[in-house]
Amino acid sequence: MYTDKRPVNCERMIWRIVPEETTPIATMLSGQPDFCRLNPLQQIFFGLVETARSLVLPKALDFEPVTLDDLAKCDSEKSKRLLDEAGWKMGPEGYRYGNGRRLELLMSSCTVGQNPKLSEALEGAVRTVGIDIKIRTRDPTVFF
Repeated sequence: MYTDKRPVNCERMIWRIVPEETTPIATMLSGQPDFCRLNPLQQIFFGLVETARSLVLPKALDFEPVTLDDLAKCDSEKSKRLLDEAGWKMGPEGYRYGNGRRLELLMSSCTVGQNPKLSEALEGAVRTVGIDIKIRTRDPTVFF
């Protein structure tokens, strides 16, 4: 945990895009990176770690536990009400329309790891409130 309140003194930062799924796990276990965007599964570490629920670590000075519950809530009725109030009305085939246009979002995703499955799960979740997501998948070298 970073406890020094002064600005971070960093001379350089190196970003590496690793398209293959197991390589980030191996580099993290070897201690090579100082940071990795990968949230490892509990079974990799034999149940000794907790899966991240937030981008902010619970031990960070500015962590606010109440945000975990707010961010994890799924209230489809409230979502429908807010969309109705914003002028996006449900059409006969189950999608929302406003000003004669269908509510369609384009989502970019990369082709490795859990990304395709998560994209499809999000697509299905928002469809329940009438939003259509078109998923465009790219190789990580192009995506990033």
